[in-house]
Amino acid sequence: MPRAAPPGARVGAHALVGYPARVLRSILSRVAQVAALATLLTACGETNIHAIHRLRPLYAAHRSAIIAAVHRIPPPGSVRAWVVPESMTPPVFFSEREQNDPRATAEILQLEEVEREIEGERQGRRAHLGLSIRSPLHFCLAWMGPKNPLDPSVHGNRGGLGEECTAAIARPWLILVRTVELRLPESLHMEAFVIDRRIDRVVASLPIDVLGRYERADLGRGPWVAEAERTIQSAFHEAASCELTMQLSRLPGARIQLDRRGCHGAFLDTAVPASLAPLRDAQSPRTQ
Repeated sequence: MPRAAPPGARVGAHALVGYPARVLRSILSRVAQVAALATLLTACGETNIHAIHRLRPLYAAHRSAIIAAVHRIPPPGSVRAWVVPESMTPPVFFSEREQNDPRATAEILQLEEVEREIEGERQGRRAHLGLSIRSPLHFCLAWMGPKNPLDPSVHGNRGGLGEECTAAIARPWLILVRTVELRLPESLHMEAFVIDRRIDRVVASLPIDVLGRYERADLGRGPWVAEAERTIQSAFHEAASCELTMQLSRLPGARIQLDRRGCHGAFLDTAVPASLAPLRDAQSPRTQ
């Protein structure tokens, strides 16, 4: 087993080592065949339930590969500075607005979502901020899983589910995002890892930090506290989405588009992406 980086250590290129990838190679070797079959079946009008039955074995193997990748990334708190390769082929392309864009090369998952699917709900789970990123792979993993949420009334529909989920599993880049520390309204620290699914290797790691403008004591007491907490949660959601976009854009040639998530707005009065902090003169316990 490779040794994980110690907590707090700066993760350099030497720490992002590769691993044997027999499972992923087996999966990806079948993708071309599955893609060709999906194109044929979609053209002939493949139903949703037929696509699910066809792709479920492939997704079961892929789910196992993702779980293995989760267990191999460095421990929480390891990423203190961004580490990216000099080149990436093909460049990372992800768009929430055009989820099935043929140019797409990446999928984004939150680590907590993967853990919840593996372990279910449990007490003691680390607090996290959900970004609600609409990634085709996220939906396809659910549809192909043992608890398929797809309503039976649409099982017979012919809406291209098979084509969408075949494309999602074939994209070479998997971006895993996790929450390390959530201290509302003061700060948020997240980490992102980019995995090359063709060789089962972490090739980039990036810190995602948000600085709050208030402290917990500022919330006070009374019936307005719940509303204040909802406002703060929303502001941190927007700020984290902005920071994630800016950090992933550091990847060579990358194009990242998260729908309706800009880096301007009233949320900056409450939570500031770390990349914009010098411009906004943010005050936070993390910077004092």
